[in-house]
Amino acid sequence: NKFLAAEAWYTISRAYLAMGKLDRADESFKNIIKVNPTYANLLKVDLLKGLLAYQRGNYSDAVAAFQRHPEGIPSLYYSIGCYCEMKDIAKAVSSYQNLLARAKQGAWVDRARILIGEAIYQTHDYDLAMTFFGPVSRRDAPAELRVLALYRLACIDFQKKNYSRCELTLQNLLKDYPGHPLRTDWTYLLATIPVYERDWSRTIRDEGKYTSSSHGTLSPHAIP
Repeated sequence: NKFLAAEAWYTISRAYLAMGKLDRADESFKNIIKVNPTYANLLKVDLLKGLLAYQRGNYSDAVAAFQRHPEGIPSLYYSIGCYCEMKDIAKAVSSYQNLLARAKQGAWVDRARILIGEAIYQTHDYDLAMTFFGPVSRRDAPAELRVLALYRLACIDFQKKNYSRCELTLQNLLKDYPGHPLRTDWTYLLATIPVYERDWSRTIRDEGKYTSSSHGTLSPHAIP
């Protein structure tokens, strides 16, 4: 049965992609179309094709696959991811507006906000970045996204010399998410604040209190 065979190869390709075995994932993907050419027009197959290209850094090819279904919410989200990697903020924001018109709210929208916010943050347009991170800092946002938004808002406050608010946000993050992988980045930033404030007595007093680390970057690959 060609439909069962195509489904089997689709599942195998997805599994290899999840395992990071891209060559085998590509080979399995080709078998989907080989056993059942009608699958070439399916949304889920184009999404898989786009994700395979995305993982190889072929963002233009990935966007082409995603944009075959411009009305699909997943297609819009992954297109945003590609545009952010390509540093095409204008197209990312345009796709975000289309996503917002269809999804209104929810995890897809919040993930897109994190992606675009991070891309804009890297351009040092902190005010604009805040408009994307801000909505994801709400208490009912998915925890794994809210923590990223709050961290970046703390970074923005640091860059804008709003040290008191930055410190408060970081202390709340340490309290609410004590085991988070970004904990060392938060403590590093906290330890840096009195230095930039030229509060030398506090700098000496807090020496050794925090764990140092390099200042982290939120990669779109890591956005849940």
